[in-house]
Amino acid sequence: MVTIDRHGALHDNLGKYAEQDNSAAGYDLAGPLHEPAMPTFGDDEYDRQLGEIIGTALTRARGVDAALTRARQTDESDDEYAVRVRKRDAAVQRRQREIDAVEILEDRFGSIDQAVVHLGESVAQRAEQYAGITADEVRDDWAARTDAAQSARDTTKAAYDALQDDEQHNSEYRAADAAWQQAREEARERHGVYGLAEGVEVARAAAKQASSRTDPEYQAFEAAAERLEGAREQVGKDPFVVAALEAKQEAARRRGVREAPLLDAYQQAARDLSLVEAGTDEVTKAQMRRLADAYVRSLEDVRDMGGAIELHPKSKRDAVAAFGEAMRVFPADWVDASNKHAGTGQGAPIAKVGTSRAHYAHVKHHKTRKKVQEESVTTGMVYRGGSVALLDGLVTGRDHSTLYEDFEWIEYDDQYRVQRAYGDQREPLWRRKEYEVAGWDATYGLAQGQAPRGRGWEQFTDPDTGYTSWRRPKYAMQTVETTSAPEITTNVKASRVEGASGTFSTCVHEASHRFESTVPGIMAVEDAFVKRRATDVDGNVGGLSSIYTHSRSGRAEKGRDGGFVDKYVGKEYTSGHREVLSMGAGSIFGGSHGGLLGIAGNTQDLEHRAFVLGTLAGAGKRGMRRRYAR
Repeated sequence: MVTIDRHGALHDNLGKYAEQDNSAAGYDLAGPLHEPAMPTFGDDEYDRQLGEIIGTALTRARGVDAALTRARQTDESDDEYAVRVRKRDAAVQRRQREIDAVEILEDRFGSIDQAVVHLGESVAQRAEQYAGITADEVRDDWAARTDAAQSARDTTKAAYDALQDDEQHNSEYRAADAAWQQAREEARERHGVYGLAEGVEVARAAAKQASSRTDPEYQAFEAAAERLEGAREQVGKDPFVVAALEAKQEAARRRGVREAPLLDAYQQAARDLSLVEAGTDEVTKAQMRRLADAYVRSLEDVRDMGGAIELHPKSKRDAVAAFGEAMRVFPADWVDASNKHAGTGQGAPIAKVGTSRAHYAHVKHHKTRKKVQEESVTTGMVYRGGSVALLDGLVTGRDHSTLYEDFEWIEYDDQYRVQRAYGDQREPLWRRKEYEVAGWDATYGLAQGQAPRGRGWEQFTDPDTGYTSWRRPKYAMQTVETTSAPEITTNVKASRVEGASGTFSTCVHEASHRFESTVPGIMAVEDAFVKRRATDVDGNVGGLSSIYTHSRSGRAEKGRDGGFVDKYVGKEYTSGHREVLSMGAGSIFGGSHGGLLGIAGNTQDLEHRAFVLGTLAGAGKRGMRRRYAR
């Protein structure tokens, strides 16, 4: 592990490597970066310069096209050769700058991902100045408000419980309840309920010996039960019981009136506590918005932000609006890279808003299904009465119709025949379309000569039998078009940032996966960050372990334990995608996982925040035009 003075190391490094004059090699040396007025950590110029170096280092995998380095060809003119030499020299210089950038970052920061974190810390420092609040202040304020809300909940609950236990508060109701029970007991005596109940039990025992419900014993039991039920109804209507019940209800109402303010206060305090604990109270959401806006403002000091992402024409309107909202937190270079990638044959992503788990798929086959008339291909053999038979009336080269099917002859040179022929290309082949036939009965609610209920019915006379009836095409859903394009989906969740929509956080998350696929170096630096976080004190990188079981596939999703706010951050995909940028961006801009600030029951992870901001500030950023010697 290399210990770095984060506030000064890069300055010395740039000054050291900017001194060597490489003008003879054709490099642009507009002047050394290390000037007397060298920007300091947290300054936007400092971030721009470091971002250019990081962006250059992350594109190092391109190499130099071998076609540019070959010897001069005999058929190559002087002009053609000169153009190729210029391209070769430019490619070699670019490649050398990439190598230099990697060496600078690894020499002074230990690794590229640590340089990214360093840059992100500078961006975060300036953002907190813009916001007028720091991560620690947000955390401490949330903890204080949580304690206050907990205290308010406990205080109001204690007051409510004390009133409920107060003897004087309950005395009127308890007296009214006792009076009602006594009035009901006296009414039962007056109306003979107890005697009738004993008579029912005696009759019940006798009825058990009855062989049917018509036996006298059983009928006597039913009569006794009916008299008991009548007596109980009389108890309920007894004027003394009614008056006592009304007095009890009035006492309960008066007790409720006294309890209502305290109960309302307790319930409101409990709701307030729940919101604060979850980080969805208005104060927390406002602070999240202040920081989110400040992050973007700080990044705008380093590079252009935002833009209109190109989405597939099949994208739904609400999805286009949702992902459009999310683009403001991403660099304009990233949006341009996505749009350029959309024109390479892969296509723009098809965006959707759904209710299931959101996702990004870099390659997916999308099927367009429509209701079409059911059809099949036949050689003239059809099912009749459960067996296969040769249909009468079919003549090679001709169409034919029956009440239940239309047979359209397929020409010998038809591509459909080539695709669907069973064997010999010259065998008879028809396209068979099926129909639903209405009989002259009540099934379709029709009378002779009347059309059945529903649409699409037409009268048809079978040429073979002469039978006339109503028929309509049988329809089924079939795939009529398959499109290969990326897919990006989102869903609606409770907003955790003031003014943000319910789709915003998820859109930021999934858009990050899109940019992983279109901006060079993001996946590689994510992988390095996760593995460094998962490395123990002895230098051993932690292996993959199960994060959780996928709800649909049942497969165990695996990742590395880097002490993140959520184990899902360390997830690894065989495609190379990671969850570091997506989970982190969704957190700091969308408020999930407490914004990585240590609120709402989440641990604080400012290094993860810095990595996200550093990646946004540097990845895909070009502009390093100088070569720095070792």
